[in-house]
Amino acid sequence: MRTIVIQSYRDTQVEPWVRRCMQTVKDWARHRGYDYEFVGDALFDFMPARMRNKNGPSLLPQTDMARLGLLHDRLNRNYERAIWLDADVLVFDQAAFAIHDGCGALFCHEVWTSLNAEGELTHWRGINNALMMFERGHPLLDFLRFATIQLHDHFDAAALSRTALGTDLLTKLGRVIPLRVHTQVACLSPLLIRAAYYGDHPEWLRSHATERGQPFHAANLCRALLSSVSPFNPAQGALNSGQILQLIEQVIETRGSVLFGEAVQVDGLTGHL
Repeated sequence: MRTIVIQSYRDTQVEPWVRRCMQTVKDWARHRGYDYEFVGDALFDFMPARMRNKNGPSLLPQTDMARLGLLHDRLNRNYERAIWLDADVLVFDQAAFAIHDGCGALFCHEVWTSLNAEGELTHWRGINNALMMFERGHPLLDFLRFATIQLHDHFDAAALSRTALGTDLLTKLGRVIPLRVHTQVACLSPLLIRAAYYGDHPEWLRSHATERGQPFHAANLCRALLSSVSPFNPAQGALNSGQILQLIEQVIETRGSVLFGEAVQVDGLTGHL
């Protein structure tokens, strides 16, 4: 089955750690014998022109819509299967990470781990579009293109949350109809990323891995939440770009062990990184 793997990000000022993540996806695609394509700002050409550059607090709803149009376009060309992976997805185990064919359509299983107001660790389950796979002719792709356009038309752009046309839509849809989900990409909250870097709360990482219940060989680093202070990412303990890149290299070196809260041997020292 002829397959293309597609990623998109801005054309300029790309953070080194994002480049490193995309390189792991490109290497994985090559390892699997898939074609790979990077699309810059031209991504927005794949959404209705009247909707481009509408005022809103986030560009993410527009990218959620545009990526569906891009996948549709490639499936109408020479490909039987198209895979989307966000630019901040890190594939740290090239051999183990796999997206099998014959699924029709596939999305990303999410377990979001955070602290509640009482300081207790909580896990929320959902479905996101950091990973999407569609095979040619599957009706769900056309439905989602229709649904995102309708929602964008119905609501004022400023009223759309950043996840309205992605995680929110897919999670709600998954409660109504069965959606196939891929379990090999962990969605790491800033809380977990800090815990992996500093090694101070391995129990949080272990709890997250236990809640997932499935091994994972790639991780969505959730750049949009790492880049600004928010309830998910308080200023204290937030990582800079260089620290994130350092963590990425350690995750690759240990094949993800540091993300499971396991003690590992790194450069002759034993620790949690």
